[in-house]
Amino acid sequence: TVVEFGTSLGIGTCLLHWLNPDANLITVDVAVETFMPSDQRVSMGHLAKHQGISCEYVTMASWGYEAMGVDLCFIDADHSYEAVRLDSERAWENRSENNAWAIAWHDYNDRHPGVMIAVQEFCNSKKIDLQSRSDSDTVWAWKT
Repeated sequence: TVVEFGTSLGIGTCLLHWLNPDANLITVDVAVETFMPSDQRVSMGHLAKHQGISCEYVTMASWGYEAMGVDLCFIDADHSYEAVRLDSERAWENRSENNAWAIAWHDYNDRHPGVMIAVQEFCNSKKIDLQSRSDSDTVWAWKT
C-alpha cells in the first residue's frame, strides 16, 4: 500500500504508480481542484487521471487520513512546519507493522525550512535515521 499526502496535478501519483504498478495507491489532498501552469483550473490529480492511473482519490486533510499497513507514505502536501509534523506523525501511525515500510518527504531544502525542521525533529523523536542523496530534495526513513 502506497499513500501520497499532497496530490496537486498528480505528477507524484504518476511516478508512484509507474515505479510500482501493482501497489494499492491512495492519494490524499485537501483540495478538489488545482491549476495547470496556464492558470487553467483542473481537478486534483488531473495528469494521473489523464494517464488512466488506477488510484483512490481522497479529499481531506492528510494528517487526518487513517489507514493501517501503509508500506510507503510520500509526504508532499502543505509545506509548513506544523503540517509536516502532523503528516509525519500520521504516516508513522499508519505504517505497516508486518512489512518493511518507508516514509519519504519531498521539498526538503532551504526554500522550505519548515519541512527540514519538522522532518529532523520527527526522525530524532522516533530514533530513526534520515536518508538522503546530495542531488535530491527527497529524503526518507525506512525499516526493512
